[in-house]
Amino acid sequence: MLSGPIILDGVSVSSSVGYEIRTSCRGDIAIGNIIFNGAGPGAPHLGTDWPNAVLRSHGPLIVAGDAAHFLDIDAGWAYILHDVIFTGNRSFGCTIRARNGSYAVLDGTWTVNGSVTAIKACVYENSMVSRQNVTVPGSGVETLTGGIFNPP
Repeated sequence: MLSGPIILDGVSVSSSVGYEIRTSCRGDIAIGNIIFNGAGPGAPHLGTDWPNAVLRSHGPLIVAGDAAHFLDIDAGWAYILHDVIFTGNRSFGCTIRARNGSYAVLDGTWTVNGSVTAIKACVYENSMVSRQNVTVPGSGVETLTGGIFNPP
């Protein structure tokens, strides 16, 4: 396990067993110019799994494969502030999932070149997803159970 901050830039990732990129244990990962090709069974492309774990985008992200979720923030923070491009016909359980007191800020331009079949956002347990001019792609409406999706 690596401790942060770590910068990942200009790579193509895929996983047959789990997350493509995950930060935990107070880790801090900055990502940009990444192509997500597909996560392992039941796993998201990108996520956190520990309090104070942080993901930050510093460049565009291209989603070219399916996963359980595009972004899964579990007790951490995510700042996806640059362009996100979904290519082809993508499928997720939730495009964004936030739980266990997590916080995500979404900005930039989110583009779909194809389709996204997913619940747009699943926000639980004192978590918050803040969209700044972002339309989260998906075919299903948001699911809120003890969380906030702002603006609604």
